[in-house]
Amino acid sequence: MSATHPGGRGLLMERMPGGFVDTAEGVPTRYAERVSAQTLSDLERFADALLETDANGLRWYYQGECTGFVDDAGRWHPLDFRGIGQFPPPAGAPRGGPATWEEALERHRASVGAEIEHLADARQAAARLRGSGGGLR
Repeated sequence: MSATHPGGRGLLMERMPGGFVDTAEGVPTRYAERVSAQTLSDLERFADALLETDANGLRWYYQGECTGFVDDAGRWHPLDFRGIGQFPPPAGAPRGGPATWEEALERHRASVGAEIEHLADARQAAARLRGSGGGLR
């Protein structure tokens, strides 16, 4: 699995152990079994940190999809920062984004909530599959 780094014009890729909790077909992987309260806490801490003002005086939020992967220890790592946007939008940015901080925060919470739900659903699917004698990918 490779992680991306936000900021800049390109993507910084580094090799990271871990994987997605399910396949493109929605079949749980072995990483789904590793989802725990710690996994969700990692995601929530990252999402909360985006909302804080950074060293450059900027704030960030999930304006699009929140995506990450889980490592062998069950830790969540962010992946693909294209869903993260700056708030407030920079001067001259095309409109169509949130008009207020409240709207941005609502989008952020919805995106993070969807990823939390996805992780929990994958964990439950893995448990059902394992309980029925099926194997994980």
